[in-house]
Amino acid sequence: MSIDNLKHGGYSVVDPQGNKDRGEETKSNINARYVTSGGTEFELDYDLNDSENRYPNAITKAQFDANPAQNSLGRVYTISDRKSDTLTYKVKRQLTDNFNLLRSSSILNKTTITKSNDAWGAGKDKYGSPSTYHYDYYNTDYILSYENGNLKVDSGYTLLDGSRNFPVATAYVPANTTSKKNTGFFSQLQYDQGDSTYTIGARNETVEYEYKPVSGTQKNAKHHLEAFDVGFNTRVNASTTVFTNFNQAFQAPLIDRFFTYNGGFNGFMSPSDSKTINVGLNYLTDKSKTKVTLYRSNIRF
Repeated sequence: MSIDNLKHGGYSVVDPQGNKDRGEETKSNINARYVTSGGTEFELDYDLNDSENRYPNAITKAQFDANPAQNSLGRVYTISDRKSDTLTYKVKRQLTDNFNLLRSSSILNKTTITKSNDAWGAGKDKYGSPSTYHYDYYNTDYILSYENGNLKVDSGYTLLDGSRNFPVATAYVPANTTSKKNTGFFSQLQYDQGDSTYTIGARNETVEYEYKPVSGTQKNAKHHLEAFDVGFNTRVNASTTVFTNFNQAFQAPLIDRFFTYNGGFNGFMSPSDSKTINVGLNYLTDKSKTKVTLYRSNIRF
């Protein structure tokens, strides 16, 4: 069991309500693990995260150079209050001398509340109606591992099913729920031969998005994504190793990326992808360490 707390008193002057741009975050964790006489491992993990941060208002570069602590707009500082809890359950079982199976599942619940100044209503020294968002995520992974001498293979299935709910409509944004579902299959092989290691891996994933407002038009998007990696690492002598790898990767955007600053839906974004090649050398002795990597990456957004 552990508890961590981090706080700072702020750097700017106080706002009209007497608060600085302060912040505080508390993280708590409790973990339990049990191993049966047959070697099956069970692990349960529970995390709590509670944070509150106040953010200073915008200033120009000239204002920052003159006095970075000033609040030139005279508005109250934006407050972001976030609370989340995550429950994770893992089971690892040795099926045979060469095979083991790992299952990991987690459930995340998170609520964020943001309060901004009401400069166009009650006044810049007051807060407007808060914006509240609820997040629910379920994630599960199955990984089947095979190991025999110099060969190791990890293959699996992954599922992420998440949603973001905006329950209270505003004058500009309807109440809505936006969801994201990822389904993926992957496999990675590693083979050691003497002083050399060879790796190859691939991943295939389907990502589905849905924007569902209480009033208005429902929208959907779907993407099929692929990634792979091929690599080689060898020891030339006691001090020197060389390596190279080529990979294709992708990144599917988070749900929050589809919305403007005031919460309005701004359309779906396409996933980004990249192709990268690396060539490197490591030279390590008792007196020095030299590491050099040359790379080229082509990124598409």
